[in-house]
Amino acid sequence: MRSTLCVLSFPMLAIGIAALTILVRVQYLSDIPRYLDEINEITPAFGIVRGTSFPLVSGPKHLGAFFDYVLAGAMFVFGRSPDLPRAVVLSTGLLTVLVTYGYARALAGRWAGLIAAGLLAVSAPHVLLSSRVAWSASLTPLLGIGAAWALELAVSRGRPWLLLVAALLAGLALQAHPSFVALLPGFAIFGLLRGRHLLRQPQLYLAGLVFLAAFANVMLYNWQSGVGGLRSVSQQYPGEGLGMEVYVENFGAPLHGLLLALSSSVDPTRAPSVFEPFVVFVAILSLVALLSLARRSTALPFFVVTSALLVLPLIHDDFTPLFKARYTMPLVPLVYVAVAVMVARILALRARRLRFVAAGAALLMMGGMLMSLRDFQSAMIANDCTNAPQRAFIAELERHLRPGEWILLDEGLLPSAERLGYLTLLELSSRRVGEASLERRGVWDELRERPSFLTAVRDGKAIQVFEKQGLALLPQSVSAVHPASRAAGPDGSAPAQGIGLYRVHAEGAALLAHDAEPGCGNLLTN
Repeated sequence: MRSTLCVLSFPMLAIGIAALTILVRVQYLSDIPRYLDEINEITPAFGIVRGTSFPLVSGPKHLGAFFDYVLAGAMFVFGRSPDLPRAVVLSTGLLTVLVTYGYARALAGRWAGLIAAGLLAVSAPHVLLSSRVAWSASLTPLLGIGAAWALELAVSRGRPWLLLVAALLAGLALQAHPSFVALLPGFAIFGLLRGRHLLRQPQLYLAGLVFLAAFANVMLYNWQSGVGGLRSVSQQYPGEGLGMEVYVENFGAPLHGLLLALSSSVDPTRAPSVFEPFVVFVAILSLVALLSLARRSTALPFFVVTSALLVLPLIHDDFTPLFKARYTMPLVPLVYVAVAVMVARILALRARRLRFVAAGAALLMMGGMLMSLRDFQSAMIANDCTNAPQRAFIAELERHLRPGEWILLDEGLLPSAERLGYLTLLELSSRRVGEASLERRGVWDELRERPSFLTAVRDGKAIQVFEKQGLALLPQSVSAVHPASRAAGPDGSAPAQGIGLYRVHAEGAALLAHDAEPGCGNLLTN
């Protein structure tokens, strides 16, 4: 009877977890989180599709162009659309859950695979960041867990040709984000300790060549540009240095960020602490699971996690979820695999109490993470901290847009988040959009090139930009895109200034639409 129930329950649970995995990722895919600087990593794909450029690196020059070529392939098949880049990342997020299932199943059977998939399915950072945000770094969890699984099979089951697969995936992960270098010593140590029998296999040395080939475009760019990738890093992270003093200061930061990511401690209303009971519970469970797996089966996850925690302080100083968790996200599936293997092995024992405790621990962990995901999204919706207001603003812009008319945005006249959101929506809708400097005589410089243009300007800047350049603010009936709804903050602060949509021509600037309350209020959006 018990075996019959197991046979029937597994496919039902598998279907349920698969449905949950898809549901939580598809829901709010386009709106939560708000657009970041994703457009900087999307833009190179446009030239690839047109055949006018085939870059070695992405917009940020420390990232390889692999993600751009993936996006270009999707655009070539489906065409440009605002939702396409996130749909591509959604597909890689779903694949990550599947590969995590496969790795855990290879170690301890199908129940281990199902538990690992269930944990990653409800991981708030993996849902919100690695399955939605169109960054190259969002690929690293998939490439990392794939490389680990391939290396595991190559070493433990004597399949040396899989070393080539592991090397390819690791090389692609490194160009997806250079912080993946922190994981490589762990892979190497495992290979040397457990895979010494492979030293005589030609596939090992071919794997080294494959790894270099997978990262060759980045190396070629740095050779051509005189380490332009390093300059890109210094521009993106100004003021950060290297050295023993910095290393000591940053030493605990990766562990702090990883524990918050593993426990899905993402809260836009406050800064979670690693000493909260649920975080401590997940930390203890994860540590015991990694040590248990290393002692009884494989030390690969333990080596990789340890390596990353020791090397990452050299790279960065903050790994707090949500968005800064991109550095530690490749570790999350590996830790969940370890937890799943330990729980599955306990469930296979005859001791009923131990089985009950193990099942309860797994369910508690999944339930806590799912609640955190729900609370995060609820807070974002309640505070209008989604892409919906930006989409409404651009819809109003397109309603007023005349054939052939340009949209010009000045980064000095808009909040950064809104400017990036507008650019993302307009670029992916194939609109004629550009960035311009409109202050001083900038408006007249642009009007010499075209009879009119649309632009967005933050309240308080309109007089400075238009009237000081001799352009009248024309009377116009205004559409309220997003009426103000937030109360003053707890410190008495007023909501952020609104943003107006203007048509600018030689006779003056006409206000066409107005978003009274852009931004996220007092939420911590990291």
